[in-house]
Amino acid sequence: MSTVKDCLAHKPQRVIQVAPSAPVKTALELMKEHRVRAVLVTEADRLVGIVSQGDCAIRAFLAGRDADHTPVSDIMTADPLSVKPGDPMELCMGLMATKGFRHLPVVAQGHGRDLHR
Repeated sequence: MSTVKDCLAHKPQRVIQVAPSAPVKTALELMKEHRVRAVLVTEADRLVGIVSQGDCAIRAFLAGRDADHTPVSDIMTADPLSVKPGDPMELCMGLMATKGFRHLPVVAQGHGRDLHR
């Protein structure tokens, strides 16, 4: 059975993150720079949210908010579910399919809201 860790072994080992107080524009710049569609929102090395391009488009731009002055915390998905490196890929795929997630944070135990609490 393939695990999250197995899948991530084939990807660059980087964590793209932004502070909740950072402006939406900063999150978008990080997405562009790293060619990703979502970034983790962290505070004191803890996952507090996730923000995607869709969040920026729908919750900021379409809502008439200014990306230079709107904090990420206003548009992020707070306290997202996460998985651990040892979790099976089948669990992740099932969660993404049933919950409609496109992005699923992977965190070490104790650093986010995981499925096992």
